[in-house]
Amino acid sequence: MAVPGRYDTVEKYLEEVFDFLKTYQWVFSSPNTYVLVNKVFDQFPSEWLPFLSDLSNDELNELSVGVVSVHAPPSLQSFFQKINKLRFTLPKKISCEDFKFPNNSGLSNKKQHEIQSLAPLIHETCGRSDCDFIVDVGTGLGYLPRLLYDKYKYRVLGIEGCPQKFNLAKTKQKKYSDSDAAINYVEHFVTNESEHHIRQITKAFPMKHACITGLHACADLSVIILELFTKLEFCKSLVIMPCCYHRLKQTEDGFENFPVSNLLKELTTKSGVLRFLKTPFLRLACQGFVGGFGNMTPEEHLARTNSCLFRAVLEDVAQSG
Repeated sequence: MAVPGRYDTVEKYLEEVFDFLKTYQWVFSSPNTYVLVNKVFDQFPSEWLPFLSDLSNDELNELSVGVVSVHAPPSLQSFFQKINKLRFTLPKKISCEDFKFPNNSGLSNKKQHEIQSLAPLIHETCGRSDCDFIVDVGTGLGYLPRLLYDKYKYRVLGIEGCPQKFNLAKTKQKKYSDSDAAINYVEHFVTNESEHHIRQITKAFPMKHACITGLHACADLSVIILELFTKLEFCKSLVIMPCCYHRLKQTEDGFENFPVSNLLKELTTKSGVLRFLKTPFLRLACQGFVGGFGNMTPEEHLARTNSCLFRAVLEDVAQSG
């Protein structure tokens, strides 16, 4: 795990992260619709609200990206200083394939960009691990396999658990007879018990080594893919794009598949952070890019505020009734 250079060890970094989260848990421990029910505004430091209420739109936008006025309360400045100390961004340039999807593909611009960005990363990873075969978990309608074949000539096995999507992927594949022998689809819902099934399926395909990949490996599926990767010896590389962290299966003590590493398990147990790192916290990882808040107009801020507070009022009324 990479950490900011100012920290000597991963343990020290995570300990400070957990200390920060414990101190400011009131920021994220409630769903947005419960801000009135749980009296979240009452938990703000008393000196924050007057300052925040007087910010101009430009000042609010700057604050959303971490630019704090020197006139801000010291406790608010300290809050952002701690965030900046813990922040770490990997300086990696993301390449993107120039690939034209059919006009009637139905793909959003966002999904097209994700596929075009993931494909070259898969290709780069396969080159380092001598992989000539790809197992695409949750293949959907098969857009990623199509790009991987057209651009790089990989043979791909697409695994899809939804019968409708599987059938559509098969139907679309019939339009591309050039790749009949290279792209294959199977209907299978991947679980922790899928090791034997995947072994049986892949026996039909000659390969040097395989790469397991997954675009939008939702919630627990990411952990499942990681576990399968450790069991399938013919798989020499792994490229996944996790998503929907807030849908992880919960237990009385936290989450069924989090944390995964022994180090994180030890530190979360020691700090007790799993008592308040619940679904609302995980939803933060599914929010839009922070830069999107930094350019909002007054009208956009008002619309977003009203949308949140109207739902919060309805929840407050429902809970009090």
